[in-house]
Amino acid sequence: MKPKRTDELTDREKEILAPYVSDVDANVFALKNLNPEVIGAALARYSRAPTGLKETIAREFLNADGTPNEVKGSELIDRVVNKFGDESVAELAVAPLCMEDVSNLMTKVIEDCRIGGSPIEESTRYVLYDQKKNGGWRYVRPQSILESGLGNKFLKTMEFLFETYAGLVEPMQELFRRRLPRERFSIEVERHGAIRKAGWDELENDGERKAHRIAYGFTIRSAACDVIRCILPACTKANMGLVGNGRFYSGLISKLLTQGLEEGHALATAIQKALNTQIPTFIKRAAKNTYKADNHRNMRRLCALLFAGVPIEKSAEVVLLEDRPEEQSIQLLASMIFPHVQHSTGQIRQIVRTFGEAQRQEIFATYLGERKSKRDRPGRALETGYPISFDIVAGFAEYRDLQRHRMLTQQRQDLGVLLGY
Repeated sequence: MKPKRTDELTDREKEILAPYVSDVDANVFALKNLNPEVIGAALARYSRAPTGLKETIAREFLNADGTPNEVKGSELIDRVVNKFGDESVAELAVAPLCMEDVSNLMTKVIEDCRIGGSPIEESTRYVLYDQKKNGGWRYVRPQSILESGLGNKFLKTMEFLFETYAGLVEPMQELFRRRLPRERFSIEVERHGAIRKAGWDELENDGERKAHRIAYGFTIRSAACDVIRCILPACTKANMGLVGNGRFYSGLISKLLTQGLEEGHALATAIQKALNTQIPTFIKRAAKNTYKADNHRNMRRLCALLFAGVPIEKSAEVVLLEDRPEEQSIQLLASMIFPHVQHSTGQIRQIVRTFGEAQRQEIFATYLGERKSKRDRPGRALETGYPISFDIVAGFAEYRDLQRHRMLTQQRQDLGVLLGY
């Protein structure tokens, strides 16, 4: 029997819908107890179904006994997202994900995906790294480094860094206790219906004194963490939580498989395995992006040739870049080169001005590469042209704070000591 096409739910339809919507009679309602792929499929029908979502779910995605038809949901998503290529539908399923013991460097690679995902990570500003876990300090030990001639030196250096960090934790906290004694520290308390600040001597009960001790201890510990975290290397481990949609995760897995760090490759496999239990159809097409991998390799090779023997000129830590309308092509080419060298934007622009037309065309063509579909997207240099742009030289700790502004266009160069420490 063909399902009726009206917005009037039958009593039976309301009955089987009740476990899955917050209010079967409301125009605004939340979905619950449904597989993310069923939710995504039902939402995808909004653009093509003449009825509302409740009717669509009841008549197309629930079995006669009221159980979800998960097979039909996955089949629709597979057809629309993977066969038709409708990427907007890939944003209709959301899944939470946890990743533990990943390097701080890898957290930046993940967070740099910007759109469609909301990350939160264990912060070196608030968490102490002075305790070993399973008999070792918390840092990633890449197999490629361990098997190289620098393996032992790497391990000794990391052990030295973490031991130095651990040795500074208590002295640094004591320094801040002297600078801010407990008696001078205030917390917010409620007095006669209003919120005001109160010091230790003004607290009225054990609950307020306990809150004061907790807040004071957190403040001192955070101050110490904020100073000594500059010692921690980029391979320091962190735990990370992430909520993202299917399109975001598909792009993330592809990015991790495409970049050059083996930790990222292993992480991509683990992410795919975990998400296959939640949104398998949405990430079905995730794979290494050979277009981006080839572009990165070719640009790195070209820039090495163009800047061979060019010494790095020191620049200020913060430089407001001057963009001139008549030099838009120079600025664009400099942005294309920037991630692949260690020179400042100002110096790159100076050098590009000396290039002939053939060299400039070669840079442009190499950066764009051989696009074969709409999914072959060049890098962020094509976003150049913002009215305000900065060059910033900073340590990794400072960069971790700056990188939180993910909606800005950011390009970064490789970590290293060529610009000093």
